[in-house]
Amino acid sequence: MKQRKERTDTRVYLKKMNAFHTVSYRILQLANNGLLRADFQHQVSKLLIEFTGCDSIELWLKDHDKYYPSTATRLSNRSLEIDFITFAPCETKKGKSDPRLAGLKPSVSSTYRSVATIPMVVNQENIGLLQLMSKKRDYFGKDNMELYGGLAEILGIASVHRHIQVDLRERVKELTCL
Repeated sequence: MKQRKERTDTRVYLKKMNAFHTVSYRILQLANNGLLRADFQHQVSKLLIEFTGCDSIELWLKDHDKYYPSTATRLSNRSLEIDFITFAPCETKKGKSDPRLAGLKPSVSSTYRSVATIPMVVNQENIGLLQLMSKKRDYFGKDNMELYGGLAEILGIASVHRHIQVDLRERVKELTCL
């Protein structure tokens, strides 16, 4: 009986790791496509809602010294369709931490019973925030939080890569006009 449980646990773990790998790869592909920031946030939010199974995601990404928040909310119970909204950017001051991000007041309504807030840090710079929300109590277990932390790291790196791709394209356009 103990061996059967261990095999089942191993299968569940391998299935999670395979899904994690797939989502990570898809995020990196999106970043490599050089999508505009809002399109990137939208596509990533859809992937993360599908992967995590949560009800809503708030995603803040830094771009040219501004944080751009967005939310994606599942339209109906366990549906894969989402309502995606972007908001006005929040400026940062060079050399200072952004007070709105440091003391962020989560936009969580009383319908959410579980919230996981994960910073995205690349090279010791805070470049974003990922907030997952669920209507179920205790939805985000310790094992899953490790996966979500790994996804936030990959998302941070992907976001920086996307930003660099877009800037590079702009420079190429400028140089071809000379």
